[in-house]
Amino acid sequence: MASLIQFGLVTLLLSISAVFSQARQEQQAKSKSLFLPLSRDRATNQILTHLHIGTPAITRTFIVDLAGQIPWLDCYTTARYSASTSSTHRLAKCGSAPCSVTAAACSGICHSASGPSCHNNTCQLKTRNPIRSTDSLSEVAVDTVTLRSTIGGGRAGKHVSIPNFILACDDSYHLGHLAAGVVGSVGLARSRVSVSSQLSSAATLAAKFAICLPSSPDSNGIMFFGDSPYVFYPSDNETRSIDVSYRLIYTKLHTNYRRTTAPGARGSEIPDYFVKISSILVEGSPIRINSTLLEFQPSGIGGTRVSTTDPYTVLGSSIYRSLVRAFEIEVMKTPRVKKAATVAPFRNCYEKGDLPMSLSGLSVPEIALVFESAEVKWDIFGVNSVVEVSEEVFCLGFVDGGPMTAKGATVAAVIGAYQMQGVLVQFDLGSGTMGFTNTLLAESVECSNFRF
Repeated sequence: MASLIQFGLVTLLLSISAVFSQARQEQQAKSKSLFLPLSRDRATNQILTHLHIGTPAITRTFIVDLAGQIPWLDCYTTARYSASTSSTHRLAKCGSAPCSVTAAACSGICHSASGPSCHNNTCQLKTRNPIRSTDSLSEVAVDTVTLRSTIGGGRAGKHVSIPNFILACDDSYHLGHLAAGVVGSVGLARSRVSVSSQLSSAATLAAKFAICLPSSPDSNGIMFFGDSPYVFYPSDNETRSIDVSYRLIYTKLHTNYRRTTAPGARGSEIPDYFVKISSILVEGSPIRINSTLLEFQPSGIGGTRVSTTDPYTVLGSSIYRSLVRAFEIEVMKTPRVKKAATVAPFRNCYEKGDLPMSLSGLSVPEIALVFESAEVKWDIFGVNSVVEVSEEVFCLGFVDGGPMTAKGATVAAVIGAYQMQGVLVQFDLGSGTMGFTNTLLAESVECSNFRF
């Protein structure tokens, strides 16, 4: 009898275990996020992604723009993508929901034959080429886009199609200065029709996205839409997984406003992502900064912007000079390190001398961006602070943005793509925060260590 009871208990426990195991598998199969792969163009350093668009779906290459308010692309060059290649592509008619949600103006009746610049009774809005900094009048359209889901946040799952995705159509002229093969821009700004906002709404995802930029043109990065986990597999032990969302440190996202000329007048909101830096450290000591430059002014001057289209972090002239002075004093303490000729776009370059290498790159003086709380700081090690331009020479990977005057730089700093490489950065629209890790290389993790 005892053995029968024991057998029954074992059977019951095995059944319960099987139920919980199935439940865990089903939960893991439910995607909390979608993702897009990222790459870095070797010739331009632009951050790119590949998106499936249309029916049947074709894969096209886009630049990734944190400041872009709506995805746009060349819809009129058949070799790239056109209405004739997709059965689900259609232009938005005046008075339709896409025209309304984008606040686009009705183009009415064309004064010439319909073509790329105008179709009767459609609506238009301005889109921006982020590299050339030029605007174009683009037509609002809708089509189907397809992304991959994640399984457990660590590997690629099934394809998910999003119909009636709002985008803007322009022609090939709007592609000037973009990397070869790019057909448009994936906009991620704080707007109702950015890629991140539309995916959050259509796929019922958390209102957040995270980017992990590739460390070189030879490796991949990844962009997650939705909630964590964000799981990577270390290069030195691919059987081990790390959910790097537990490494995130958070700071507040701020709203900034367009520049105005009237004293004390406030312009319209800018949909970019802004944070507030309170100080910059070199080897743990703060550099000299006029702290008022770091504040957000009603005139639209000040604060810090985050950008994927600026290749390197840009600092106002006085801040840049102060950083260079502090960095140079520290780095020249290493034997045989000395000044070298400048290498564009950098102004301060050095011979490596006896500087050693580490997992986090060349062992140069550590730079840190301190946000509103002294405990919240972004540690920038050699892999993100300097650029090795040859076997013997490296340059400080920051750029002088000019003086912060009425006609000069509009922000104190722009955190650029190079400083974000190998770092996971999350933008949480629900809580109004930006989360970031320090370099993942210290744990032998690269942004390519996702199971695509």
